[in-house]
Amino acid sequence: MVPFKVGSVDVLMRDTLRSQAPPAEPKTVQLLAGHKKRPGSRSFPCPVILDQDQILTLRDGTKIHADIFRPQTDAKVPANRTLSTGK
Repeated sequence: MVPFKVGSVDVLMRDTLRSQAPPAEPKTVQLLAGHKKRPGSRSFPCPVILDQDQILTLRDGTKIHADIFRPQTDAKVPANRTLSTGK
């Protein structure tokens, strides 16, 4: 990759390695009210639909995998977006 500058600092980039693990298959799971991810965690107050490893295509064509939690309802609810570096 071509290095660039931020102010007077040279920024060097490295090529990234592709994951050796096979890509996860998207799936949908229903989590019942009271579900806990692990002991000591707060439980869900209502039934939740979990869409795991969904492939999202960004505007530049990049594809990312995301887990989407949504309440099991047709009512409009606010969205909460959380980003992380991976699993």
